[in-house]
Amino acid sequence: MDESKKLSYFGIEKLISLWVLVFFAGWFVMQTELVAARVLAPYFGNSIYVWGSVLAVFLVMLAIGYGIGGFLTRKFKSHWVPTVLLVVAGAIVTLSVAYQDSLCAWFVTRGFDVKWGSLMAAAILYALPMVLAGTVSPYAVHLVAGVRSETGSKAGTLYSVSTVGSFLGSLITSFILIPSFSLAVVAVSGGLMVATAGIVSAIALSMANRVSVALSILFAIAVIAISYISPAKLVPISQQVYQKSMIGEVLCKDDSTAESRFTDAQRQALAELSKMGNAPGTKVLLQTETAYHRVEVTQEGPIRMLTFGAHDFKFPQTAINLRNISSHISEYTGVMLAPVLYNPRPKRVLIIGLGGADIARSVESSYPNVKLDVVEIDPAVVRIAQQFFFWRPGKNVTVYTIDGRTFINLRLLAKSEPYDWVIVDAYDSDYTPFHLNTLGFYRHLAAVMTPDGVVSVNSMFVSELYSYQARTMNAAFGCVDVYMCHRSGNAILVSQIGAKKNMTLEAATKAQKKLDFTSEQGIDPQYITSCLMLKRNWESKGEILTDMWAPVERLMSMQ
Repeated sequence: MDESKKLSYFGIEKLISLWVLVFFAGWFVMQTELVAARVLAPYFGNSIYVWGSVLAVFLVMLAIGYGIGGFLTRKFKSHWVPTVLLVVAGAIVTLSVAYQDSLCAWFVTRGFDVKWGSLMAAAILYALPMVLAGTVSPYAVHLVAGVRSETGSKAGTLYSVSTVGSFLGSLITSFILIPSFSLAVVAVSGGLMVATAGIVSAIALSMANRVSVALSILFAIAVIAISYISPAKLVPISQQVYQKSMIGEVLCKDDSTAESRFTDAQRQALAELSKMGNAPGTKVLLQTETAYHRVEVTQEGPIRMLTFGAHDFKFPQTAINLRNISSHISEYTGVMLAPVLYNPRPKRVLIIGLGGADIARSVESSYPNVKLDVVEIDPAVVRIAQQFFFWRPGKNVTVYTIDGRTFINLRLLAKSEPYDWVIVDAYDSDYTPFHLNTLGFYRHLAAVMTPDGVVSVNSMFVSELYSYQARTMNAAFGCVDVYMCHRSGNAILVSQIGAKKNMTLEAATKAQKKLDFTSEQGIDPQYITSCLMLKRNWESKGEILTDMWAPVERLMSMQ
């Protein structure tokens, strides 16, 4: 009996070997897809454009692979063919870690925009392995299609098993692997896994039935077990700390004063600066993959920076001078404290978006007794603010690692005490969460604020999104003031509940003269007043952002 006839009649034992093959092929596709989005994010951002590019490349290449796989089944009958194709696919993904960063950097430095840059980078990195992975399913169907009356049943089972593999691959990659290991490790492990799965399945198909079943099942169990169990043993304790969520957690464990905590933090900053010396260039202190993005902490001279993405290609979220950590190197963080001109004696303050805790430190230093709630979706950012940016919150500070919109909704349901200030700093140079910029969000925000509460929102004057944000806030609160940063393109939008008219220069000057903060407290009312725009610099006519329509990515890309 020739090879093709032997493969036409599959018992359940050898069918299991094929199940393992398609299971891990499906896993590999989804793991690589998630890795692809994270590889592109440090250079092109985490917007819908990047995800759309990744999905488009993967889908069209899989479609091409299905067609090629069907054609190859008529030319090559051996069950070793899909194995060879999977091994090559795994090898390409494994090798891609050596050139993925330089490739993405090349597209950025050549001026490609987010849409075309991410699309072309994704195609170069992942098109070929996805075509090869796509050939597996047609081959698997071909190998079990010996009896026509059972072809539909067996094909349906194979696709079901492959989809289950994709399901598990998605969960394990997103819940365990990416938050625990570097992208290079995840990509290499995926490539080695699928290559090994192809070899094991091919060997099992060539062996005795019972042995093939045992080999296939043991391999599948081993891969799943290693994926689930190993992080707890291999990931450094510091990385596990970064992953720990905080829901209503008070990080301070003593009764120290705000002044003593600040003095201790400044002393530690100076000690670290002294230890590092005057080495030239940029030093990378931390590079880690969290559940949300790549986070890098770098230092150049006395300046320490926090960046979401590759520091060479993205603007920093926070920058501090270790010689004076209270000064606002990132100009906008100081201007975001504009609510001080409207309500100079806040009792409760909410900050959405912690970053390096520049704003939080100034609020607590200036108002030691204020009740401060900090909402930061990424637990790693909170730990990094403590470890690298010398944030020493007191017992009056409560931290929530939760989405900002979800937090506001929960406050509404709980009918919690309202806030005097709300500071929303959820803006990156190429991305902002759309659901934190809509009319619905601002109306919910108003519902958790005092009758004279003030909200300040970070924006960028250079993008088309700016006017949409201003119009939306104006629709929600009835009035919006603009504070333009002098040294950057940041525009801080400020609204006060119940305000009937815009802040005037006379009123701002009068308010700032009544305030008396030291330089160590980090609030400069005079500088904030100098940023007040006396005339509207946003387009008043036009659409507003809603939960059903908020194309923030497109608007941010329009200058």
